[in-house]
Amino acid sequence: MLIGVIVHELFQAAIRCPSPAMVTSDWLLKQWRDCLYDEVLGELAALRLTPSQVETELMPYVDVVVNWVQSNIPGGSSYPSNNAAYQITKVHDIEENIWDPQLGIKGKIDVTLETKTNGKIQQRPLELKTGKSAPSSDHAAQSQGLIRDFVENVIRLLSALFIRLRWNPRADLPS
Repeated sequence: MLIGVIVHELFQAAIRCPSPAMVTSDWLLKQWRDCLYDEVLGELAALRLTPSQVETELMPYVDVVVNWVQSNIPGGSSYPSNNAAYQITKVHDIEENIWDPQLGIKGKIDVTLETKTNGKIQQRPLELKTGKSAPSSDHAAQSQGLIRDFVENVIRLLSALFIRLRWNPRADLPS
């Protein structure tokens, strides 16, 4: 769980970077050391993990984050990705609060992206997954909930995005 929290923070740092082309593995590890390490020091001690052990655990995720940012965020070294079904035009929000008063459900969307598909601009939620690689009913339910909330309260969406940072760096779940 701690690794997942750190990976989420690193992903957010990467997409906030004013120059996505400078997001590299070294840059992300520097963010970990300079900005996050002190925040999780107590948890590391409780888990008896050293910083180098954490970095070893982070590396597979770091590489995927770097590749994703470089090919999907404007300003990345290989943006836009030629095989993308859509083009990300900007990061709209990070950790956006959502609320469904009818169901009494509150939550946060990891990242809200502005995307362009066939000339149409729309906002799409993006959720990071650092655990299981295969799509699950939990992911599908979360996707449907996000879509429903956005459609009713914010803007019409075609689908939600999930990034499984462990094995399959990008997957769309249809609405």
